[in-house]
Amino acid sequence: RETSGINVLTKDRAANAHLKAAFKARTTTKVYQAIVHGIPQWESLTVDAPIGSALSSEIRIRRGVNPQGLPAKTDFRVLGRMGGLSLVEARPHTGRTHQIRVHLEHAGHPILGDKIYGQPDQTFLHHLDHGADEEVRAATGFPRHALHAYRLTVPHPDGEERTFEAPL
Repeated sequence: RETSGINVLTKDRAANAHLKAAFKARTTTKVYQAIVHGIPQWESLTVDAPIGSALSSEIRIRRGVNPQGLPAKTDFRVLGRMGGLSLVEARPHTGRTHQIRVHLEHAGHPILGDKIYGQPDQTFLHHLDHGADEEVRAATGFPRHALHAYRLTVPHPDGEERTFEAPL
């Protein structure tokens, strides 16, 4: 709900089935941009780590790198560094729940504004009870997580590919 950028809708059932099949077959290309905490020591990084339940968390929706989880792979590239934050590009190869957020936290660079990843559980639990108040904003540094769906390439039912972009 907090991720900005591209959101794809279809006009009819046939187009919807075609798009679902493309995502399942991984014939789509997704590119995200995120502002992360810290300055990565790498220019590019591939995180190939399974994602499953975060076993040590009170938050049921929280995912984590878990050997019992499902395979997940994301490529990252630094686009810029600014003070204590960095802009990174993320290209997920799989589509696991919260994959980019989990992999960036695992890499030591959680997303700015994220209330679940890179935070103690209490931050998210406080947010559930009180909303995005000053305590939550102080902990996360931004009103929402700074993740943006920048580019999406999908096969169109007419046989051509379509690329959509949503600049920051």
